[in-house]
Amino acid sequence: EDNAADARRQEETAQQQGALAQSRLGDVSSLANSMIFEIGDGLRDLSGTTATREAMVRRGVEYLNRMSEQESGGSGMQRQMAAAWLKVAELQYDPGRSSLYDTAGARQSMARSIGLLEPLAKANPRDPEVSHELLQGYRENAQLERTEAAKQAGLSRALQLAEAAATEQPTSLQAQGDLADVYQS
Repeated sequence: EDNAADARRQEETAQQQGALAQSRLGDVSSLANSMIFEIGDGLRDLSGTTATREAMVRRGVEYLNRMSEQESGGSGMQRQMAAAWLKVAELQYDPGRSSLYDTAGARQSMARSIGLLEPLAKANPRDPEVSHELLQGYRENAQLERTEAAKQAGLSRALQLAEAAATEQPTSLQAQGDLADVYQS
């Protein structure tokens, strides 16, 4: 009886510690997202913040690389990471806006984002958010391409997704906006 009670207490303690670790991981993920999405956008247009933005991007890439080495954490975590890679790419290079003008880094980050989104889109072809994020990735990646042929190939992939979304969701403003964005690219 004592052994069974000890085993139950150890199991309960392990479950509590696992829940606490999961909660802390959620907190760290939330902080990282805040740094990349909120603070990065706030610093982007302030003069004299290039060194700070470089450090933030460097730390963001380190964090995302560490997260990539671990278990995938399911489709929700993959989507979060894909969105974070996309944002890092925008901070690295975004024509027409203040950025670090790191096209090579932006290409790598964009490839990581697309690499996470493609299997999600294949597994969930009717998920409008995944399709939106993937076509954004294709469209923005096309802008980074060196040759006109590569740019057109990327825009073609984005256009296929945008047209399919607009057909499937004719009343969706997001789908219509995505289609317009691709046509303007």
